[in-house]
Amino acid sequence: MTTIRDKKILLVEDQLFILNVIYELLKSAGYKHVDRAPSAEVALDLMINCKYDLIITDIEMEKMNGIELLKMVRSGKTPLSPDTRVIILTSHASTQVLGTAIALDANGFLVKPAKLDKTVEKIQAAFDEDFKPRRAIGYSVIST
Repeated sequence: MTTIRDKKILLVEDQLFILNVIYELLKSAGYKHVDRAPSAEVALDLMINCKYDLIITDIEMEKMNGIELLKMVRSGKTPLSPDTRVIILTSHASTQVLGTAIALDANGFLVKPAKLDKTVEKIQAAFDEDFKPRRAIGYSVIST
């Protein structure tokens, strides 16, 4: 029987120290399959070979930000299913950016610095949610 701790998680964060801290946090909580990506571009490459169940992504990153990555997933422009759970990781964000993440059906928000209990709670909530994405075209018109 698979449990939530067996889900495949992709952690996307461009600050390597934070990336590694959250990775260790997830591993210490018993999550067995956690991959790290220091950019959205690396994340897209990793998606080719692995069907992730959850993406935890920072918003503010160079080149492609986490909102753009979320939009690509929801619009069906990645190898992952548009219903892949996505949690947004942020230390601060404008109301506009958070509004865009909500419009793109982010499955949760996690505030840095991530705490173990909150992280586990947000992951559980993302999978408990009865999430059905809209048609891809509904996401592709949202401005990021």
